[in-house]
Amino acid sequence: MRDYPKSNWGFTLVWGLRASVFPRALCMAAPNAAVAFLLGHYMKFSPRDQELADNAFSVWAGFSSVLFFILFFRSNVAYNRWWEGGTLLQQTRGEWFNAYSSLIAFTSPDPAKEGEVEAYQHMLARLMSLLFCSALQQVSPNRERPFEIIDVEGLDPLSLKFLTDSNDRVEVILQWIQRSTILNMMNGVLPIPPPVMSRAFQEISRGIVNLQNARKIADFPFPFPYAQTSMVMLLIHWFMCPLLAAMLLDRNLAAITCFILIFFLWCVNFIALQLESPFGAADNDLPMEQMQIDWNKSVATLLAKRANQPPAFHYDVLQHRQLALIMSDGKKGLRPRLTVGKYIRRSTKSGSGNSEDGESVCSDADINSRGVLVSESSSSAPLDETTPKMQEELPAAAESKAGETKAQEKKREEKVQQAEIGLSAAPMAGAAAACAAAAATQDGAL
Repeated sequence: MRDYPKSNWGFTLVWGLRASVFPRALCMAAPNAAVAFLLGHYMKFSPRDQELADNAFSVWAGFSSVLFFILFFRSNVAYNRWWEGGTLLQQTRGEWFNAYSSLIAFTSPDPAKEGEVEAYQHMLARLMSLLFCSALQQVSPNRERPFEIIDVEGLDPLSLKFLTDSNDRVEVILQWIQRSTILNMMNGVLPIPPPVMSRAFQEISRGIVNLQNARKIADFPFPFPYAQTSMVMLLIHWFMCPLLAAMLLDRNLAAITCFILIFFLWCVNFIALQLESPFGAADNDLPMEQMQIDWNKSVATLLAKRANQPPAFHYDVLQHRQLALIMSDGKKGLRPRLTVGKYIRRSTKSGSGNSEDGESVCSDADINSRGVLVSESSSSAPLDETTPKMQEELPAAAESKAGETKAQEKKREEKVQQAEIGLSAAPMAGAAAACAAAAATQDGAL
């Protein structure tokens, strides 16, 4: 894959020939322009041919529109295949590296097992290097394409021969890694509970799923009917273009028009041809060699002891509480610091003073070693310890709150009782009214 410098105007890209489709498109456009010039020079069209030329131009315009649509569709599909192929390979790399990192981190810190742990880590690094190499070979058009790997000295020669003769090397190496993980869990090299270890197995499985999706791109080419139709239409367009241009335009203008049309149409076609199969070794294919090199470097980095030991941190209360900001290159930051006092100032309503906007202000000296605000009078008395006055006020406030709660509950019970009485009185009133009506009816009858 060609990497090119990015510029503000982009004019430097005009002169690049490596990985360019211009030379091949030029081979198609230059002869076509020459034919258009010769036809315009030697062929003389009468005015009666003008109507024929107009009709032919209408047909040619419709044909060109269909050709543009097919080429656009093919180039769009080709770019999507190219981009998806690179995305899937990067996702595979990410999942497998996370699994590798987890397995390295899960190894025993027991000094008695230091030799076994180191042997397991080096074996795992060589298997992971072989795994990614076999994955790239599996999607490559050349299944025997060579890639750099960490040396396999020390691995069983019979196992390596079996791997070489196998048709599915990725699956074999994957099984070796998973089986070695189980065995080392049993002998104490990986003293991790199975539920935690399942994370590594899940990441390995997600990586192989992404690889199978990448194989879909490698094994399923662009549909043949589309490819055949677009090529036939391009050839018909190539032959029609100089004839119609010579009939409608001056010879010089006809040559220029044919050159531009043919040149860029065939550029789009050649771009689609190159991007449809992104796993090759051409200049516009994915940088698979560089991906393998970067993978080996990442795998080897975790074998260093410094990578497996978190850095020591010597905490200094006065210095680290400032949360000073610097740039990643060591230069002074755009802002001086982000102090703990800012967060405390926002979360408290009282302090050693007030700022202009009404917020309380506390300095670094007002914060004790536990990170809590202290009063002005005594820097050793934290805010979370109540003063005597507060201790006197708290019980009274608690009693008042409890009294209010009991009053609210009593009112709520009275409302419920009134509602129940109303519900029970309604049927009784209805019964009394019915009795009164019956008595009135009897009196009327007498």
